[in-house]
Amino acid sequence: PDNRKGPYGSEKDFETIIAAMKRIASIGKEEGVVFVLENCPYSHCPKGEMTLRIIKAVNQESLRLLWDPANSFRAEKDLVPDSYKSWSLLEELEALYPYIDHIHVKDYRFRPELAKPFEHRILGEGEIDFLSLFDFLKNKGFSKAVSLEPEVDPEGAIESMIRLDSIL
Repeated sequence: PDNRKGPYGSEKDFETIIAAMKRIASIGKEEGVVFVLENCPYSHCPKGEMTLRIIKAVNQESLRLLWDPANSFRAEKDLVPDSYKSWSLLEELEALYPYIDHIHVKDYRFRPELAKPFEHRILGEGEIDFLSLFDFLKNKGFSKAVSLEPEVDPEGAIESMIRLDSIL
């Protein structure tokens, strides 16, 4: 996404990504494996709702979601179409839940005074309400993969592991 100034999620983006994901899902079906698509700015789909659109268009069990709530949280507002800005993280989780196979966990704090305003934080020291997200997952009986992606220094990563363990 760093190579362009306009927003992500154009119709051309979706057509290109959906065509590629259909090919990948076909390979997954043939090989008996499941691929996951992450909501990420580098996939031109930083919001979970954007990846949900792709998953629904491909409509194959061999392509599922890797949901990263922090990527949705930090999606740059001027680079995301308005139609993808209305859901809270909990609303996003509720909509994506049936398609999720994996969840990444990391935390951010928004600091507008910084050149890159989203600052990586130790889990629980950022602005993402993981307690409500994990409460929803627990109530649903979520049993898929969750992995810590702390993106902080080694000491902060260890602290994030301890905090994730206490949340779980």
